[in-house]
Amino acid sequence: MSVGPSDALLPRLLILNRNFVLLWAAYGISALGDHLSEMALLRTVGGLERPDVTRVQALMTFCFFAPFVVLGPLAGWWADRFSRRGTMIAADLARAVVMITLPYTVPLLLGWGLGDFAATLPLAAAGALAAFFSPARQALLPTLIRSEHLVRANALISGLGTIGAILSAIIGGWLVDLHHDGKLHLEWNYRLDALTFVVSAVLLWGMAMHRTRAVPHTITPGVWTPVREGFAYVFQHRRILQIILLGTVFWAAAGVVISIVPAIVRDVFGGQYSDAGIYRGLIAAGIAIGSAVLTVLGNRARLQPVVLVGVLGGAAWMLALDAAVWWKLGRLFTGVCLFMIGVHGAGILVSVMVVIQRFVPNNRRGRVFGVADMTTMGAIVASTGLLGLPHIPQLDRYIPLLIGLTAAGLLAAGGVAAWIYTAGARRRAA
Repeated sequence: MSVGPSDALLPRLLILNRNFVLLWAAYGISALGDHLSEMALLRTVGGLERPDVTRVQALMTFCFFAPFVVLGPLAGWWADRFSRRGTMIAADLARAVVMITLPYTVPLLLGWGLGDFAATLPLAAAGALAAFFSPARQALLPTLIRSEHLVRANALISGLGTIGAILSAIIGGWLVDLHHDGKLHLEWNYRLDALTFVVSAVLLWGMAMHRTRAVPHTITPGVWTPVREGFAYVFQHRRILQIILLGTVFWAAAGVVISIVPAIVRDVFGGQYSDAGIYRGLIAAGIAIGSAVLTVLGNRARLQPVVLVGVLGGAAWMLALDAAVWWKLGRLFTGVCLFMIGVHGAGILVSVMVVIQRFVPNNRRGRVFGVADMTTMGAIVASTGLLGLPHIPQLDRYIPLLIGLTAAGLLAAGGVAAWIYTAGARRRAA
């Protein structure tokens, strides 16, 4: 790959690039903070003792991700027109304020009679700020590193974000257990969460912006025009549309799985909040391991078989999880099922990225990724909204049915994908 004149000013080794290391660390710490308070908020509104904990967890996930769908275009427009580092610092500090004030705002919202929304509305505020942090980070990265480091840098950032999600679930559950045992006040969960965002802001402040390089990019006038153009491109290119739809199916299923984990932990083996955090973390760990395997395979992994194995394998492990719930097969088997669902999900997620990067021209790639993000996040918002917004009495009783329906949906998507790929092969042969 040719190296531009501005690239020559940047370190040849990625790990020696101070700006990248600071951005990498800041993102990992902020990813840790994104979900650190969820278990504490769940405990505040009744937690594992409730017969509809699935509904509450679904509502929390819904409220956090909904701003990504609603504010995505505006956040992308903002990142193109204002300071990206400044946007991330402001988002971090604002999230720190949201978290440190939770001991006061949650009782206030409960006093207003908002019920479960007292625990979920603060997550909506944090999600709105995260929706602005994300495009600013993605847009800033190419200006900090050499062109040949883009793939490796994105892989490192994605991996650290997954680790942050795993640790946030585990640490958050452990802190709630300490509170339950009378060893720690629940406020320490919120204080630690606020601290993660302050540390992230400090790291971003330490970046030397005079050592960045200019990356030319065309700014489309207006706010909604780029979004319309992105959707038009997707609908005109069948292969892109197909892979985005498969990614949408995965995220819809992920919304169901994330929502039912606390109830499964409670009903299958009587676990605590820390167990719920660990078993949520196993899903993210599976995604990380699956992505690592595909990274090692590289171009030797053909996309169509990877997609089919991801969808159909995910359906098979969903059925195994259903059996674990029905017959209470214990901690180990339940954990293996959740981990393997994550492993197979990685095949779908990586394939979505590769297809868009491989087939979409550079001048349209950002818009198409924007459409993919809005669509996939819309899927998890829809599935968690269906579980969390209606008040379904004794919802946890229907967990085996929810798992079975999710498995059936994955099987149907895998069958359609197999038919499309096979029919396409026959047409090419003819």
